[in-house]
Amino acid sequence: MNKWIVICFFALQACHLGGALDCYTCPFGTCFAPTKKTCELLQVCKTETARTGDLYLKKKSCSALTQCVGESEETYMNTIKVKTTSECCITDLCNSAVTTSASFATAIAVLMSMWVARLL
Repeated sequence: MNKWIVICFFALQACHLGGALDCYTCPFGTCFAPTKKTCELLQVCKTETARTGDLYLKKKSCSALTQCVGESEETYMNTIKVKTTSECCITDLCNSAVTTSASFATAIAVLMSMWVARLL
């Protein structure tokens, strides 16, 4: 019985993902007026923040869940360090001005949903 409840839960999650999310999109530095976009199947909404010193730039887009890497840092011209943070979410227009990062449990639920969807 419990097995079927778990399968139904993940199947419902997969159905939601199968409907394609609507997300806000804008390139770095122009997120004052983001546009709405319907993502491809199995994509999530993503917000990236690039920071160097006191300068912050945001970018919103549709993305594969595997590209929600958290934080990275690169150095340009041996002196300029740019730290980039990625946050992803899985509901329509969830990457609005107030972003919610995907928790580890949410990421596992999404991956399990995709796996169960392939079995069905």
